[in-house]
Amino acid sequence: MTREELFELLEMDSAEDFGYFEQFAELLECEDEIAFEDFLEVLSKVDTDNLIEINENYFTETEKAIPEGCDDFYEVMQSIWDNLKELARDADDREYRREYVTQLYRFHEMYTSPEGASVDGEPCSVMEALAENRASKLDGSGHVYDFENSLDYVPDYISMRLGGFEEDEDDSDDTM
Repeated sequence: MTREELFELLEMDSAEDFGYFEQFAELLECEDEIAFEDFLEVLSKVDTDNLIEINENYFTETEKAIPEGCDDFYEVMQSIWDNLKELARDADDREYRREYVTQLYRFHEMYTSPEGASVDGEPCSVMEALAENRASKLDGSGHVYDFENSLDYVPDYISMRLGGFEEDEDDSDDTM
């Protein structure tokens, strides 16, 4: 997919136009191959507070679609979401923005991979399996979900806020 096609899909004229939940969902759920630099360009101008909000809203909605009993997969997804949430909070910093986009891109690749999951033994993407689970909640049909192919996903960058730590007065070394 070219950058122009991606911008058209997201109904944007430029990166400044990105910032809606629907655009974020469309970006993450796009099954066409997107070049990393185009993915980065799309997310380069969105306001950090808005990025935090749409990131949180998307992953909250996605979490609701995880089938019951898929605890290992839930844990993997939770670690991805926690990491992305922390990176998004610091996205005003250019390095953290790039790392956020890198990790989101890796998630997108895993999420849309055609072999990432299966429903009733039929291979599909994680995204498709979660969509099927949402639909089955509405129509009452039961399915067997397998996310085994996605359980080995590990963020290659982990962000933790350390600013809240303060030196304990008892730990200071005044004997020198």
